[in-house]
Amino acid sequence: MKTLLYWLLTAPIIIARKCQPNPISPLWAVFLLLLAWPVTGKADFFSYPFHYRTNNDGAILTWYLGKTNSLIIPSTIDGLPVRIIGVSAFFNGNTFTNVVIPDSVFSIENYAFRYCSYLESLTIGNNVTNLGNGALANCTSLTHVTLPAALVSIGAGAFENAQSLSEITVDEDNPVFSSLDGVLFNKPQTLLLLCPNGKTGALTIPDGTTAIKDAAFQNCARLTSVVIPDSVTNMGNSTFRNCTTLTGASVGTGVLNIGASAFCCCSNLVQITFSPHIVGLGDSAFQYCSSLTNFVMPNTVTNSGTRTFSDCTNLVSATVSTNLTTLGNFLFWNCYKLRTVIIPPGVVILGNGAFGNGIPITSLIIPDSVQTIGDFAFNVAAITYLQMGASVTNIGQGAFLGCNKITSTVTMPKTLLYIGNDGFSACWRVPGIFFQGDAPALGYAALSYNSGVTAYYLPGTLGWSNQLGGIPARLWNPWMQPISSGSEPENKTFAVNITGTTNIPIVVEASTNLDDSTWTKLFSGVVTNGTIDFTDPKSTNYSRRFYRIRSP
Repeated sequence: MKTLLYWLLTAPIIIARKCQPNPISPLWAVFLLLLAWPVTGKADFFSYPFHYRTNNDGAILTWYLGKTNSLIIPSTIDGLPVRIIGVSAFFNGNTFTNVVIPDSVFSIENYAFRYCSYLESLTIGNNVTNLGNGALANCTSLTHVTLPAALVSIGAGAFENAQSLSEITVDEDNPVFSSLDGVLFNKPQTLLLLCPNGKTGALTIPDGTTAIKDAAFQNCARLTSVVIPDSVTNMGNSTFRNCTTLTGASVGTGVLNIGASAFCCCSNLVQITFSPHIVGLGDSAFQYCSSLTNFVMPNTVTNSGTRTFSDCTNLVSATVSTNLTTLGNFLFWNCYKLRTVIIPPGVVILGNGAFGNGIPITSLIIPDSVQTIGDFAFNVAAITYLQMGASVTNIGQGAFLGCNKITSTVTMPKTLLYIGNDGFSACWRVPGIFFQGDAPALGYAALSYNSGVTAYYLPGTLGWSNQLGGIPARLWNPWMQPISSGSEPENKTFAVNITGTTNIPIVVEASTNLDDSTWTKLFSGVVTNGTIDFTDPKSTNYSRRFYRIRSP
């Protein structure tokens, strides 16, 4: 047997003798040995084609140098029983198609056979108790595996991306695991642990299953549909992530929370049904579901998650729960075809990027309950009409950046305190911004690139000057006075003179009942040179009629 220790003791001396006229000293040899000694203090031994280490119980295989199609791992090496297949011992073993692990082995460590992409057949010894994290990950040709009775531990991602693995079988005497139709369960078959990636077609999870483990169906790229029974109450994170041929899913009534990334990257998913009592959608639950065209969120949902529908590039309409107080960050980010969204009353926070990055919604009504509009919430959206809610206090960075299709005037509520960096920048088609309260604090370039846009403010409000953030600011103060003719006949036509700051825009409206919210628009124009006359020729047709001036 040749050992690494022998090589380290002799090789430096031999090399030195080629370069030096005198033999190297023993002290210098010891110094070179210390430099080359593994930092773990554990030496690797070599017995072709295996590197191995030793422990009190036998040998740990650490590396394989051979080239063969059929690999039979020996039960002993240099007289020591082989007990452990070490971490990454056969990593990227790209020649063998068949592996037999002897009964002497009790543990297959993390990533032991990862990227063994030609591996088709694997026999696991009867005494293996542990299968480590990623132990058989990316073994893309492996079609079937049988787990022995002794196995009690399976690490995370043990079979990850084993794309041809269609069946997992478990020895019936195993006390921890079982299998049904090739799918891995716990022993009582209440917890579904793993569906092999090569499973094809439609799958109905058996009734009696109560929970689905995280990532149980992840990368099952040949699964077309799935039915989850009402008995399931816990559905893990990333459950169906990257199931790229999944077109439909039915989630039973027992599931009240869809886990994070549960259906993320299911690019062919077009239909999903779930309980009308569902309360939560996990982060990125439907992100990158690029075939999803519409989604109705039950009104029982109180948590929308973040990035839940982000990058659903064919989503046309979405109905949001009326019980939400926060629309999560990037909820509909990059939904390039989303044209219909109603933000329900009761929403207080519109999260960062909630409808951002070019969503084609054209009419946006922000309910009066909303207080915070997050960063980039509507940036470069195709909005033409914007109605700001009466309670908004904060407009975040870039919230309406580049919304240059808004052609209606925008009224900012008296509650508004702050517009963030670029918050309303490059909205240059807006004819006017009307502020009902004090001048808000502004972040950098909050109102930049808005040539032609004018800010208007009311009498008695504070903090104003002749400009706001680089755009002109004007006092909006129209006042109506009756035009007198010296006599006041009972049926006189209504006529007034309207005065105010030069060239401020106004709208005159009329109503027959102050208790009625219906007002009729009679005139829209500008107080030219600070004064304008208005007459209502139809005023004599009414027993009474009320008039008001508002901003456009």
